[in-house]
Amino acid sequence: MRLLIALCLLVSSVYAQAPGEVYVTPKIDLHLQPVAVAGMENRTLNVPPGFVVELFAEDVGKGRLMAWSPDSVLHVAVMGTRGNSEWRADPNRTGRVVALPDRDRDGRADEVRTVADDLLWPNSVAFYQGAMYVADTDEVVRFRDGDGDGFYEEREVFIPDLATWIPGLGGAEHVTHTIVFDEANERIYVHQGSSCDLCRERDPERATVLAFNLDGTGRRIFASGLRNSIGLALHPLTGELWATNNGHDRDRFPNGRDLPPETIVIVREGGFYGWPLAHGYQAWVDFEVDEYFRSIAPFTREDTLDVERMEQPVAAVAAHTAPMAIHFYTGDQFPSEYRNQAFVALRAGVRGNDLGYKVMAVFSDPDGQNSQVGDFLTGFRPNPGNNRVWGKPVGLESDAQGALYVSSDHTTQAVFRVRVGPLMGQWEVGPPDTVLAGQPLDLSAAIALTRFDREAAEPVVSADLSALGGSAETPLTALGDGRYRLEAALTGAEANGRKQIAVSVAQNTAEGPFEIALSRTLVVLPAEDLAIADDELAAGWTAKAGLGLDSFDFDGSGPVFTGTAAGVLTADPLTRLLPWQLDMEPPAPIETVGYWALRLAIHPGDVVPAEDDVVEVVLESGGFQQVVLLGEGTGDYGLDLGRKEWQEIEVPLSAFGILDRPIETVRFAANLEGRFYIDDLRLVRTEFAVPTVVHEAREDATPQHFGLEQNFPNPFNSQTAIRYTLDRSQEIELKVYTLTGQHVATLISGHRSAGRHVLHWDGRDGQGRPLASGLYLYQLRAESERQTRKLLLVR
Repeated sequence: MRLLIALCLLVSSVYAQAPGEVYVTPKIDLHLQPVAVAGMENRTLNVPPGFVVELFAEDVGKGRLMAWSPDSVLHVAVMGTRGNSEWRADPNRTGRVVALPDRDRDGRADEVRTVADDLLWPNSVAFYQGAMYVADTDEVVRFRDGDGDGFYEEREVFIPDLATWIPGLGGAEHVTHTIVFDEANERIYVHQGSSCDLCRERDPERATVLAFNLDGTGRRIFASGLRNSIGLALHPLTGELWATNNGHDRDRFPNGRDLPPETIVIVREGGFYGWPLAHGYQAWVDFEVDEYFRSIAPFTREDTLDVERMEQPVAAVAAHTAPMAIHFYTGDQFPSEYRNQAFVALRAGVRGNDLGYKVMAVFSDPDGQNSQVGDFLTGFRPNPGNNRVWGKPVGLESDAQGALYVSSDHTTQAVFRVRVGPLMGQWEVGPPDTVLAGQPLDLSAAIALTRFDREAAEPVVSADLSALGGSAETPLTALGDGRYRLEAALTGAEANGRKQIAVSVAQNTAEGPFEIALSRTLVVLPAEDLAIADDELAAGWTAKAGLGLDSFDFDGSGPVFTGTAAGVLTADPLTRLLPWQLDMEPPAPIETVGYWALRLAIHPGDVVPAEDDVVEVVLESGGFQQVVLLGEGTGDYGLDLGRKEWQEIEVPLSAFGILDRPIETVRFAANLEGRFYIDDLRLVRTEFAVPTVVHEAREDATPQHFGLEQNFPNPFNSQTAIRYTLDRSQEIELKVYTLTGQHVATLISGHRSAGRHVLHWDGRDGQGRPLASGLYLYQLRAESERQTRKLLLVR
């Protein structure tokens, strides 16, 4: 009965969904580069080219959310902790609010001055009509500075009885609160987190956003299902309330490191946002996990109705990254694409698969549609291989001059200032996306400086072209007005892979010496197939036979597929349940970029077929990726041991899953007994052709099947060709999705005639914005058929 209830709830949700409703929002690559943090020794953070990071204030304490006072002084809510604890409040009520005045406007706070104290666990501060409001753990307190000395000595409880620690039990999951004044709608919003990770709340005000009148009366639940919405902010154009929301933390269960995604949502009156039933967009919690089921059961009809009215979030980001503040940037110092867009601070990451501990930008339409995210400030967790971090971002604010402020409440308890430096630039004409290995390249590109010191000496601009056989310091030609041309005759890269070129721009500005780097990644494709075993093992390769494989050598006296010899394997497995192995290792790991398949020919020799025969090919690429040629789970590769002849087999590399590292081993495994042969083992390169124009074309010959071909080039940077065939005229759709199923672009939707078609795509979404680097799915769908393939976009 329990399984039936859970499945009924799940089906009712999934049935109503179109592809892409449970997803992680596509990422934009903002091309971060490391910069030294001014004011700190041996600390670097990563920001887009041209931005500067400075220490604004140190020794702030456990600084949380921030606000500007009417006289333009930054104020920070500071929690008082017990000893060195990160989470235990000091019972002596050492929580406070500090002011960080910068009277000389030098970008560094003059002092850290306490302006209100005797608080327990303050999280948020706001100013309204001359008073300062502080959201403590159990109440909102209104402070006034009656004597004008800068310390707020007059205090009164403005909103009482907020959800906090449970009397007698001490602990509760969430005990912080955030306050936002909405003057246009004459409301105050206060968030209240859940008392647990995943449970049914007894207190209906838990996991909600409350609304009040501006005088603190009219208490009511504004929205529910928000487990912990620490970040609240009003959109500058629409006035709608946006919030960040933290998903549950039980990452020890299957897929727990990936689920649930954290979300950014538009909070509407009466809205339900999922917790504790669902996450993302109507995606039910996995109630087959017994602990989840016991926490929530029994289920009701109201539960289903609540989940069905969930709206799609603005954005869904990696699980367990703990979004904190959300802040809309309205200044004009940053490039125009940031204006009226959101920044979100992420305070965690070690429990999930994202590094976390960063600030990301959320780009979307004012109504939250067509969102994309991009890492804007990273580096607090510099080594992905361990969990050591040196800062945890929480609060976000920007000043009247357009600088962005970021508070860190643990490890480094400080406030950082991010601003635009004296140099910024962009590629005006980029280098080619793809080139052939070993082929000369006449490179022609150009950059444009959008910001530089016109009163200082001319910037020094050079390119590092060493990855393509050029000089590490190739000067660019100045064209005037901040524009520079890059021209070079290069020998080209010797091997395939992703290669980076970087243009360095340095200038002695009025602020002092400053340098930025504008980088681009080129995909170098192999010029020919990579032979592994033909008449012999390829140069530098080694072969190792495992137990059960008596010998492996090359001989021309038996069957030969190509050339003068074939690989001969003589096997006598110890048991049919334990396949023997032949490992072939290259002299150096092989980049898979530009290869699309592994091809080999097999001759069964004197092997006698049996029902339990197993033949596998395995690639070691940061893990072992297996394809079964014969046996349970066999793909359609046509291997028939009863046919005593050469059989050519081609396995697309995509069949091995995601090969995100170079190939270190090619393994042939089987439980066959006897003498048989392999020949012409090779990695097959993708056919290289350069698209010339962006258009859709059709060949007149009518094919005999419906099919979607692998895109080319793949990987690609700015343009790729997608070919497909239709055996009859029909309505079709060709769409692009993320690996988690979010629809990001529709390339075709309509009627197409029979024939072979080609479509050139520039890697942009439906709004014309460039998608971030990564793997994507593209799917051709017709009336009764569909096919899906993967492509790799490299920025």
